[in-house]
Amino acid sequence: MVGRKSLLAAGLAVVASLAGAAPGLAAPPPNQTPTMDFTAGPAGSEVRAGAAITLTGRIGPGRSGYAGRVDVHFEDETGRKVLLGTVRSTGAGHFKLATKAKTSGDYYATYRSDAKVRGKNRYTAYAVDGLAVFTTRTENRMVYTWGGTRLDCRATCGRTGPEHQLEPGPVRVTFTRTCDTPQARGRIGFTADRTGTYSAGDPGWRDFPDGTGPVTFDLNPAARRGHFSIAWTGPAACDLSFTADQRVTVKEYVRSSQI
Repeated sequence: MVGRKSLLAAGLAVVASLAGAAPGLAAPPPNQTPTMDFTAGPAGSEVRAGAAITLTGRIGPGRSGYAGRVDVHFEDETGRKVLLGTVRSTGAGHFKLATKAKTSGDYYATYRSDAKVRGKNRYTAYAVDGLAVFTTRTENRMVYTWGGTRLDCRATCGRTGPEHQLEPGPVRVTFTRTCDTPQARGRIGFTADRTGTYSAGDPGWRDFPDGTGPVTFDLNPAARRGHFSIAWTGPAACDLSFTADQRVTVKEYVRSSQI
C-alpha cells in the first residue's frame, strides 16, 4: 500500500470528533460521536491506472439518523489535496463516490451531519484510506550468463549454475561455441536438480548431438526453480558461452510526479 499516513498501516483509519455545538445545548454523550468506516479500493488496496473505483463508507452503527454531507478529497505524496466530490450519506450512514484511479495516494472522507439530528448537535467524522495505483510493462531480463575459454573438453566440460527462480514463459538462450575440432557435442538446459539431469525430448533442454545447431533457441522447462546447466564433450579445447533471457512483466506504481 502506498500512503504517507501511518494510519494506513492498519489499512483503515477512523477519527471522529464532535463539532459545532449550538450555544446553550449540551453536547451529546461520548457514545453518540459517530465512527466512520471508509474504503478506497478493493482488497489488497491496489488497482491498475485508469480503473474505475468506488469509494465507500459508513458513519455510525448502521441505524437511522446519520444523513449528512460527505466531502471526499484526494492527497498525493507531495501533500497536494484535491476535492473529488461531495455526496450525501443515507440515514443509516452509508455513502459512496465513483471515480477513476490516476495516481497512488490517500483518500479522505469528511462527514458533517444534518443540523440537530434526533435532537442532538451537529457532529462530524473523518477517515482516510490509501490506494496504490500501478501500470505494467514488459521487458527482456537477463536471467543467467556463463562463459569459458579454452576449456578442456576431452572428457566433459561445462557448468551447472546456482539456483534461479524463473518467471512463467519460455527462456530465450543465445549460445556461442568454437571448438578446435568439429566432433564436439553437448547440451544446454534448465534442471530442477544440481546434477544437470538430462532426458531426451525434455523441452527444458536443447541437445546438440553433432555440435551443430541454432545459436538462438527457446527452452520451456517444466520446473520454475532450478539450475542452468551446460555439458560439452570433444577431443580438444572449446570456447563456450551462453546467455538466458526472459520476457517479464514489470509492475510500476504511479506517483503524481510521473503524470
